[in-house]
Amino acid sequence: MADAVITVKDLNYYYPGTKALEDVTFTINKGDITALVGPNGSGKTTMLRTLAGLDTPFSGKIEVANTNVLTDPRQAHTKIGYLSDDFGLYKDLVVKDVLEFIGGCHGLKDQALNDRIKWVTDLLRLEGVFDKKCGALSRGWRQRVGIAMSIVHKPEILLLDEPASGLDPEARAELSAVMLALQAEGITSLVSSHILAELEEYCTSMLVLRNGKIQKHVLLQEHRKTQKASLQITVLGALTEAQNKTVNDVAGQEAVEVSKDDQTTTISIVVDYDHDANHALLKKLISKKIPVCGFTLKEVTLQRLYLETSDIEEGNKP
Repeated sequence: MADAVITVKDLNYYYPGTKALEDVTFTINKGDITALVGPNGSGKTTMLRTLAGLDTPFSGKIEVANTNVLTDPRQAHTKIGYLSDDFGLYKDLVVKDVLEFIGGCHGLKDQALNDRIKWVTDLLRLEGVFDKKCGALSRGWRQRVGIAMSIVHKPEILLLDEPASGLDPEARAELSAVMLALQAEGITSLVSSHILAELEEYCTSMLVLRNGKIQKHVLLQEHRKTQKASLQITVLGALTEAQNKTVNDVAGQEAVEVSKDDQTTTISIVVDYDHDANHALLKKLISKKIPVCGFTLKEVTLQRLYLETSDIEEGNKP
């Protein structure tokens, strides 16, 4: 594919007595943020390490940004940023010194190094901890510094293994903002995580890995075009018989009452993932004097999509 920045074909990786990855093939397009999900032991970490050129597979092909990872790993490393789940920091060094050291390892020096450190500091909002020792930072700030170390050389591709592990809700929300900021910078990301609700805030696709095999590669925007969604409309008070008929006529279907209290009534209809059409529906309902005070599209969540593609019982953890 012309836009593919990661291409993996027929990838196999074996541990003694175990096929960690088996005939894995997929592509990821430039600018995508792909969620790599699957149960423990499915091969997610092995996948990321082989993509990063840290482990050598038994067979297959890995190409990142037009560079063959297996035959030219050093060149590939200039285009890849990788942050493992158990990454370490130099606890007695301040953040500034860590970034200078890592930048130097990538061949940056003098003004080029200063410019790159400023870029990553501004992007990840590290000014407040710039002169603090890494060992004194909270888990959330250490995670930011880890990401900064991974992208100080401004790679085209970022590989993150469980970046939200151990983060509190506020730090997870900040991580979502960071991922979107990286995407705006043109960085393509592959993120392994068990926290599907957090991934949902920024991912554009989902790669489901089970037993070392790719079970599904879902482009979320394309998937939604083929799906229906529940549109929940909340109105003031109770709908009269005439109002209910108006809603049904405008929607082209019979609305189903979802809930009701002393002040509002919520009804539901099935619609396409077409924001323009749903906006037009809202305008028409208002023009017909329907007292709409809530209008919510209940989209299919990553959790639900994962359970459907994985053919497992809802409630099991991925």
